Amino acid sequence: MNIAGVREYKSPSKDEEARQWKPGSSFVAGGTWLYSEQQMSGRITPGQAGCDDAQGIDTIIDLMSLGWTPLEVIDDGLEIAATCRIRDLLNFQSPSEWKASGLFRKCAEALSASFKIYNEATIGGNICMSLPAGGMISLVHALHAEYTIWPHGGEAFTIPANEFHTGILDNKLNPGDILRSIRLPGKWLRREAIMDLRSLTHIGRSAALVIATRDSDDGQVEFSVSASVTRPYQFTFQSVPTTAELKDAIQDGIPEQAYFDDQHGDVFYRRAMTVFLAEKLRSSFENGAS
Repeated sequence: MNIAGVREYKSPSKDEEARQWKPGSSFVAGGTWLYSEQQMSGRITPGQAGCDDAQGIDTIIDLMSLGWTPLEVIDDGLEIAATCRIRDLLNFQSPSEWKASGLFRKCAEALSASFKIYNEATIGGNICMSLPAGGMISLVHALHAEYTIWPHGGEAFTIPANEFHTGILDNKLNPGDILRSIRLPGKWLRREAIMDLRSLTHIGRSAALVIATRDSDDGQVEFSVSASVTRPYQFTFQSVPTTAELKDAIQDGIPEQAYFDDQHGDVFYRRAMTVFLAEKLRSSFENGAS
């Protein structure tokens, strides 16, 4: 879609050039959200629901021109550039000991998107958009990612994924901030991981999604809930919990107002499916799934 108010399109070649943000500017990577709807008023970047009085976009800063390395295996984990396309993640050959890397494809396929979107949409864009059904959000939360943020006019800092998202279309980014990269720790990539989801339609947006991981050494199990709630929730147990323990943890740990109601599922459906999916995964671990 044309964005009629744009007067300047910047393709910076250096990181410091990209950080020259001003009101009315919008960062873009894949652009699958930016170019999908009118941007004349309201939020000027994904994930800033509070910017209701923001001016329209007059400048676009294309982060793809910076040429960041999409994926890099580091000493203990995987470094993912915010500009990494979903397709790059699908094509990545993980080390054999990274058992949880099977979630890469499963979470990508959880997105209600075509192959054309996979080829352009970025990991960082999906995260910053902060939609409950963001498959990359489900992935990085379950694997305890850490984000590197470049704040506007400040020094870079890191933040755990579970502190970043604050609600639907909202997160800890301020105007002018850049999500630079996502680090997945090796100890979480080495965990066993299983996932299940539900949608009201065969290829529709996820209404509930649960990922369960287990540490092969100490048996610790964690359940990560997303899609049904305004932000992800996690529940940790020292071993596979009983049905009652898991159900109680979810019911006590997720307030009713955290579930939301839209055309993809009402509160009652999302809450019931969350408990149902978690129990399926719990039973799988109890019966030896890996």
